[in-house]
Amino acid sequence: MDVLQDTDMRYRHRNPHVAGGGKRFTFRRPDIAVLRCLQPGARLWSDDVLVAIEITSSDDDVDFNDKRAEYAAQGIPVYLIVVMDGARVDSVEEHRLDWSGRNYQLAAVHRRSLIAELPEGVKIDVAFTDLEQV
Repeated sequence: MDVLQDTDMRYRHRNPHVAGGGKRFTFRRPDIAVLRCLQPGARLWSDDVLVAIEITSSDDDVDFNDKRAEYAAQGIPVYLIVVMDGARVDSVEEHRLDWSGRNYQLAAVHRRSLIAELPEGVKIDVAFTDLEQV
């Protein structure tokens, strides 16, 4: 497994959220992506990503609606939205893919610490104060 920051992620599947039926080639740049290791020089595709993480300080529809719908359509198993309040982490929304509906279900809203089991059996237990120092 690997973690990449601000790296273009190309969509493997057609983006159904683009007007007019969508384009075949679309991409996003998650703030952080947890993924299966790539071969040297390989491009990052949406089906390589296990967890997409966005960091936001607003209630912007892009992170909470648009990206959530797009990442679910790409089959990314977990989507985390880190909500900032200035330099502090206010909360982390944990969304899990509902394979029957191809959308995310809110699994938890974490406060003060992020305790979760991510895909591939990765367990995470980190206090927000530790995240704020990174």
